[in-house]
Amino acid sequence: MDGEGDTNVLERVERLLTRVPQNGGWDRGFVESVMEQLGAGRTLSPRQQEILGKIEGRFSDEALDARADWEDSWDDDKQARFNIAVKYYGRTGYYQNIVQRAWNQTDFVPSFKEYNALTNNKYATAVIENVLAEGKYPVGSLVQFRKSNRVNHRLRGKTGMVVAHNDEIKTHAKGGKPYSVVLIGESDIKNCKERDLKNAGRSPQKRS
Repeated sequence: MDGEGDTNVLERVERLLTRVPQNGGWDRGFVESVMEQLGAGRTLSPRQQEILGKIEGRFSDEALDARADWEDSWDDDKQARFNIAVKYYGRTGYYQNIVQRAWNQTDFVPSFKEYNALTNNKYATAVIENVLAEGKYPVGSLVQFRKSNRVNHRLRGKTGMVVAHNDEIKTHAKGGKPYSVVLIGESDIKNCKERDLKNAGRSPQKRS
């Protein structure tokens, strides 16, 4: 690469450093690394130039405007869905780049692409539905644990009261809405899934 070309690349990298935020993750690290490389008098490989162009596209005026519009549209519903997906994938090991940033950055708002990837795949969609859907068994209702092989043998057939629809997300399977149940005569809370339960009768009435 000739001197003019080097100067052009240096200007592009310097401009990117003003656009990619300090918490910009891998993109920021790449641009800083390239800046050090150019400062040491070394040229970029074709692959590095290709990556640089892609980062420029992600931080172009149009992309930054779209990002601003997306952040303006961020609301409680998107936040709730995102939080559920983050908690779910925090257990699975997938999408860790997004999950770790969500955990470590205050007021983190993912890009539209990140949000869509995390919340709109078939697994996350099912998980979110499990958590947000209205429970088949309301809080305060009596339930009985099914006598199924998937239910802990110490709980099978026992009766309890639903005390909460919690967010202990363990599955995307149908009937996986998470519940907290207290067995009659006991005080420990048992976390389970909706599919593990069935009706046991009417909710207890308060004595007059």
